[in-house]
Amino acid sequence: YNLNVLLVDDREINLKVAGLMLQKLGCEVETAKNGEVAIAKYDENPKKFDLIIMDIQMPIMDGINATKKLKRKYPENLAPIYGLSAQIPKNLNKTPEELGFDFYLTKPLCLETLEKSLKRIV
Repeated sequence: YNLNVLLVDDREINLKVAGLMLQKLGCEVETAKNGEVAIAKYDENPKKFDLIIMDIQMPIMDGINATKKLKRKYPENLAPIYGLSAQIPKNLNKTPEELGFDFYLTKPLCLETLEKSLKRIV
């Protein structure tokens, strides 16, 4: 998967583990520690990223608000955004689309699930 991924999570260990998995699958990975940083990185070069994986619960700016801002700024050409959560999606009580995401990924991530999710966009 020759994809450029923006990986957003407030925990360093999550960035490291998910980043290594994405690299193993052939992706280039750039990281951000919260939604504000993610938006700033996306703004620098909106065409660079093929996918954003956004943790839902983070300090400063959470993934839901960051996703809403990105969708308002880039209504036409925004990369797909996968919401990432330790909560089981049904416990979030909303579909990914209702929260603005294209898909949910749950923690802990496993390589097989991550690979299947990448197949959705290639």
